[in-house]
Amino acid sequence: MKKRILWIDSIRFFACFIVAWSHFSAFFNIDFIQTYMNESAAVKFIMFGIDNGTMATVVFFVLAGYFASVKAGKSGSFMQYTIARYMQLMVGVLLAEIIVFGFAFGADVFSLRNTGDIPNEWLLPDMLQFSVFKSMTLKLVQDVIFFQSHLIGTFWCIQPLFIGSLLCFILERLQVRLIGVFLIFGIFFIASPNIYSIAIIAGLMLHRFLAYEEKHQKLQKVLKHPLTLTLLLVLTVLFYQDLHGAKSQIKILCYTISAVCFLLFCFHCSFAQKLLSNKYLARGGKICFGVYLLHYPVYGTIIYLIYPFFEKMGVFCGNLLVTILYYLLTFALAWICTKTVDWVVCRVNQKYKELYR
Repeated sequence: MKKRILWIDSIRFFACFIVAWSHFSAFFNIDFIQTYMNESAAVKFIMFGIDNGTMATVVFFVLAGYFASVKAGKSGSFMQYTIARYMQLMVGVLLAEIIVFGFAFGADVFSLRNTGDIPNEWLLPDMLQFSVFKSMTLKLVQDVIFFQSHLIGTFWCIQPLFIGSLLCFILERLQVRLIGVFLIFGIFFIASPNIYSIAIIAGLMLHRFLAYEEKHQKLQKVLKHPLTLTLLLVLTVLFYQDLHGAKSQIKILCYTISAVCFLLFCFHCSFAQKLLSNKYLARGGKICFGVYLLHYPVYGTIIYLIYPFFEKMGVFCGNLLVTILYYLLTFALAWICTKTVDWVVCRVNQKYKELYR
């Protein structure tokens, strides 16, 4: 895994970048797919990929399931893993919610809240009123403790990410047979309230497959063969298509298959690993969770604080300036968030450090 960590972090970087961009482009009505509709199929496919936050989210869930399964093979009890995982997620969510609180108060104290047609999705009005403050405080506590999404809508996936990781840990620790894993996959596919959970189970299947492969050298040779790698890339592209109008389960299932095929390709293609093993991209991947937590509040801050401030100053903010501000603020705050989470968790949970690093 030491040779693989850089390229895995690079994939995380691209995934978090796409998630951040997809929300940003939707909020500011920047539709790259429509812009490039008359271009070649290859160009349209690339632009669709840049703007597809759903696929990027699936990649995160698959990787979460994979690494939960990997950690199940290490020393440490289920309770230790649960505490370590909970602390890692909870501290990050707490920091993001505190930042949202600060932005909300700033918008009210300095009378900079935007009152235009843009929907007020994450900042409630009249924050200075005690009743509203009390209500938001209660919602903050619920978000932090139970991983809900009252204040920040994009936090909907924290809870299934946490529960799904624990499920994968249990299944791997108990060495549940593959037929049982497939059965659970089917149940999640048909009946799960959060369809992204199938991506986490797929991550467990990926780990099982790679573990089986390590014991069979002939299979390793087959998977590293150029024809097999080409087939994996073809499957990645086939299942990674614009599926607007398709049922949610079908869409997530197709994207999950695409993500697993792509990860299998990367696990067996030394050229892809070398190409993705860029230390700067990997550094971006290490703060991907912070980017996910904070990108949504940042563009809300741009709308509610920065836009009104510049308007009062008589300065017009173009799309380029807004985009630069968006990514600078997001990655700067994400870096601070990641460092803080590491510092807090390492000290509160020092004996469990190896389980979440």
